[in-house]
Amino acid sequence: MTYGTALLLVLIGFAPGAYVGARLVNGGWVNAVALRVAFAMLLLYCAGRILFRPGGRARAALETSLLVAGFAGTYLVMRLLGRRWRRAPEWGAIYRAKQREPFVYDYEI
Repeated sequence: MTYGTALLLVLIGFAPGAYVGARLVNGGWVNAVALRVAFAMLLLYCAGRILFRPGGRARAALETSLLVAGFAGTYLVMRLLGRRWRRAPEWGAIYRAKQREPFVYDYEI
């Protein structure tokens, strides 16, 4: 495949892909965060294919798959740690506490 053919395929696929992707996300069919993570994994796969090319195709595919799996594992561990360490604030209690405090102006005219 020549660069011209690849460029043509990318140009043909870009506009319909962007349109369909936007419709899926805005329509609620696909979670936006999941789409971002999937795109990040696609970019990592492409980067791995470029970085590990000299060792042969099978080795490059294996190393790239390991790279993507490592990223996915790290992402999941960080998500689990974030859920465990960061609790959502109790907005109702905070609001009621602020209402009990006297109102003080923070400026002067």
